[in-house]
Amino acid sequence: MDAVEDRPATTRARREDILAWVLMLAVVLALVGYALYRPAGNADLVDYIATVHQWQGKSGQALSDATYADLKAFLPQSLYDDVTGVVGDATVNRNAYLRELAADPRALTEQIPFYSVKPLYPALMFALTTLGVQIGFASVLISAVAYGLLGLLLFAWFRRHLGPWRSLIAASLLLVSPPFWILSRDSTPDAVCLLLIASALFVLVELRKPIPAIAILFVAILARPNAVVITGALLLAMVVARDASGIRIRWWVAGVAGVAAIGLVLALQRLSGNYGLGVLFYHAVIAYLPYPTEGAPAVALSEVVRIYAFRVVQLATSPVPLFTLLGALALYLRLDRVRDVLDDAAALAVVAALVAIVLGWLTYPNEPERILVGSFLAAIVVLIISTGRRTSAAAPARVLAEVA
Repeated sequence: MDAVEDRPATTRARREDILAWVLMLAVVLALVGYALYRPAGNADLVDYIATVHQWQGKSGQALSDATYADLKAFLPQSLYDDVTGVVGDATVNRNAYLRELAADPRALTEQIPFYSVKPLYPALMFALTTLGVQIGFASVLISAVAYGLLGLLLFAWFRRHLGPWRSLIAASLLLVSPPFWILSRDSTPDAVCLLLIASALFVLVELRKPIPAIAILFVAILARPNAVVITGALLLAMVVARDASGIRIRWWVAGVAGVAAIGLVLALQRLSGNYGLGVLFYHAVIAYLPYPTEGAPAVALSEVVRIYAFRVVQLATSPVPLFTLLGALALYLRLDRVRDVLDDAAALAVVAALVAIVLGWLTYPNEPERILVGSFLAAIVVLIISTGRRTSAAAPARVLAEVA
């Protein structure tokens, strides 16, 4: 009798779940469609297109001509003027730098090692162009699809802890929130890298499979070598974890994986002809270098201190304080005692994310809304699934109180 009575409820729950999935797919398709309709047209697109053309065998003036012809074909005039430095004051470093790239094929060619060191994204662009996809469109298509897949992954993850409608609302709001939403429109590896980091976290935290998670993190390093920071933090978390967490690995496994991750980064730098951390730091943090083969100007220690002091002040208006607070709140919701953190895979992931935020900013104090986005996502996802855990735990207590 009870089974017969439960059948309508089960059918209704199944229908609600299917409807939530359909609506989530609609949200994802809308975001992907908007990204393809309104690409950001960021300046990095210039260098990723140049990277692909170099891989196709072009060089010198032919590489420059092909790069800017593709940009002209893909971008509206306003965005084309922006990425070529036509608009704005030519004395401003960014505009002067972009104008130099457009004017001198040597300058454009010398930028490529900054981008070929992140080979996964231009490799995907290369593959799509061989299928006949316009290269500029391919750059955004990769980001948009990766972001759409991220949305579906988040919904599936939340669904393991929350009801269908709460999962739908949480995933949808997260997808349209800064600093995440712009990644779908950017011609950068950021959306691909974020998808890979989120996948690794899901496999680690939900499925309790450390080795596959480590393998996915290695692929994330191919998308962005600075993913080695969160990879190292998660490896440390897996070593100190207790058996009850389900993610513990032996110290020698973490050691081998850590050495391999660093080796992969060094190999990418060598194979790409990258100019080293000093030149990269100057180029990304201090001033653009149109001719990095000439090296970076010497910088006094006092100037480095001044730069970091200025960046610390800027942190107040960055996402770092907010997501650090959200990570701390997630730990508060999950843990009754601080020492319990070693028994909780999700809590360890948050701690690793907070460590990665600190180390990532110290090594690269620029664009935290892009560079640290994987750690931000870890904090907010664990917070969301922890609210479901607390709600489930509180329900029996409420029932007992009402009975009493």
